[in-house]
Amino acid sequence: MATGDATVTTLSNILKTKYDQKKFYQFAYMKAPLMGRLRNDEKFGGNNARITVRYAVPQGGSCTFATAQGNKTTSSDVGFLLTRKKDYHLSGITGEGLDAGDGDENTIYNALKGEMDGSLRNLTRSMAIQGYRNGGGARAKGDGAYSVAAAVITIQTPADITNFEVQMFIQLGSTDGTSGSVRSAGGISHGELRITALNRIAGTITCSGNINTITSAANTDYIFRDGDFGACGSGLLGWLPTTAPTGGDNWYGVDRSVDTVRLAGTTYAGNGGNKEETLIDAAALASREGGSIDSAFVNTLDRADLVKSLGTKAVYEPVKSTDGVIGYKTLIIEGEDGPIKVFADVNCPRGNFFLLQEDTWVKKSAKAAPRYLKADGPEFLREASADGYEWRLGAYWNIGCEAPGFNASGTF
Repeated sequence: MATGDATVTTLSNILKTKYDQKKFYQFAYMKAPLMGRLRNDEKFGGNNARITVRYAVPQGGSCTFATAQGNKTTSSDVGFLLTRKKDYHLSGITGEGLDAGDGDENTIYNALKGEMDGSLRNLTRSMAIQGYRNGGGARAKGDGAYSVAAAVITIQTPADITNFEVQMFIQLGSTDGTSGSVRSAGGISHGELRITALNRIAGTITCSGNINTITSAANTDYIFRDGDFGACGSGLLGWLPTTAPTGGDNWYGVDRSVDTVRLAGTTYAGNGGNKEETLIDAAALASREGGSIDSAFVNTLDRADLVKSLGTKAVYEPVKSTDGVIGYKTLIIEGEDGPIKVFADVNCPRGNFFLLQEDTWVKKSAKAAPRYLKADGPEFLREASADGYEWRLGAYWNIGCEAPGFNASGTF
């Protein structure tokens, strides 16, 4: 028997646990304006999709008839043979967890719904990240200063920390995934290193083991989600590289070096200048090529710089996603061909910008992407050798551009 006055500790067996919160918050980066604004084509069947671009009209001009007749050429066309990329997310719940987490009297949030919603958010996030990248799968790069004999990776661009989550398994590679191969896992039993903690301000990733557990790991390595190396969707940095392609480029079967602007977009380096002026100048170059830039996509932190620079002159306009469900608040700047809507997107690599003529872009997929993979009926399946249930989400998809030369990319 306890002596003295009754305390919360001594009364713990009879005091209730109160659950008065009005909303259950799940932390995830939800807004993805680029993916929300892309035109959708959910009939991407067959082996591939041909995107044809005519980058030169027939030649044969001259002030001299005989010369013009002798110099006749045909039009110059290319066909990008776009293929599908695959992305999956699998999750599960035990039978007991399913039953115990059902009903308002047992949980503040339905256990099954919470897990399935989280799975869908994770796959959607993966596609949103890929939407800006080059298809290689790299999500960040080491800063070159951290010790591989320790368990903490410091990434080169702290803003890229949004591409990672605690419990994610990661791989390393000396390239960005568009060439070469991923580093060996060494003696790791579960595939690769697992993230145990993140500092989302400093841009550090704490792993389940020392970095040099991965064979030949270097502190300048690129960082990948496990299984993504060289297998991701082709985003803006693939279609609009910030460095003009050179000979042998072979982007979906096309050597874009024959006319880098018309086949890979205008590139522009701001070199640290005023960000608004950088966007206006790059848009003017795209306009010269026949483009009509209507949207700019930048990192959230870069748009904050634009807002501060414009001050009280800043003008905003609300716009919707292509399905009319999600709303975005865009900053308006005046471009060569009219107002340009500047979208802030946490998935856009900081320091990069993309100026788009939106109607030249399409997200192609075999059926909806993302979606539950349930061709055989139920949304979740009973696990054969365990008391549990599994659900599978996936996307068979890619991004295509029908007129790269009408768009621009660059760095601030």
